[in-house]
Amino acid sequence: MTSKKMTFEEIKKTLRERDITFTDIAHALEITPSHVTNVAKRSARSKPVAEAIALSLDLELAEVFANEYDGTSRRGPKDRTDRKQQIYAALRNRQPVPAPQSMA
Repeated sequence: MTSKKMTFEEIKKTLRERDITFTDIAHALEITPSHVTNVAKRSARSKPVAEAIALSLDLELAEVFANEYDGTSRRGPKDRTDRKQQIYAALRNRQPVPAPQSMA
């Protein structure tokens, strides 16, 4: 099920209609207002902030952000274990760090 996500302008307008500001949400979460704004604009990701925005709108998370936070991301965290060991070994041996292996 794919829901239509709200635009930043729709989020802002609906919050204004409910007399709620990004600053109000930020103070409640003890974070900066710019972080709340960035999550609403989708230039940053934070499920707790997205949930707070949805709650402020009295909507479900999926109604505001569609499937952005449903756990089906296209890409998971990158496993850098081997690369980190390669970097550490080179630096400990006072050698140049080799270029990373191609992802192709």
